[in-house]
Amino acid sequence: MMPTINPMQVARPAYTGAEAFALKAELAVRARALGFDSCRVAVAAPPRHGSEFKLWLNEGAAGEMTWMARSEEKRLDPEEVLPGVRSVVVLAMNYWQGERPRTEAGPAHGRTARYAWGQDYHDVIAARLRALDEFLTQRGGSQ
Repeated sequence: MMPTINPMQVARPAYTGAEAFALKAELAVRARALGFDSCRVAVAAPPRHGSEFKLWLNEGAAGEMTWMARSEEKRLDPEEVLPGVRSVVVLAMNYWQGERPRTEAGPAHGRTARYAWGQDYHDVIAARLRALDEFLTQRGGSQ
């Protein structure tokens, strides 16, 4: 049986100083070209607001978003998602769908939530994320 290789154990370049700065700048340019509005790189560390998040969950503030509690540990420690992680790429994308579509008023009249007007944002972002992942993989990234 073949041993499982942890991607974090695979040798990859360690970018420091000017190289790291250049890679981040190149990453930001590529992300913008793919349609992301912002791209930042942050240290992968537990969030300072972890205790507030736990309290928020315990108070039931997540409402019907039960998946938030199911993945609590992962939200509180990046190591739970990817052992050995050092940095995370944080992206933002404006998902404006335009003005509300006109509808006929009547007894069955209702409103559709803004997020549901157009294409599912998961599908829109997924292809862009795959392209950015390929870009980073070509430069030695493992995830």
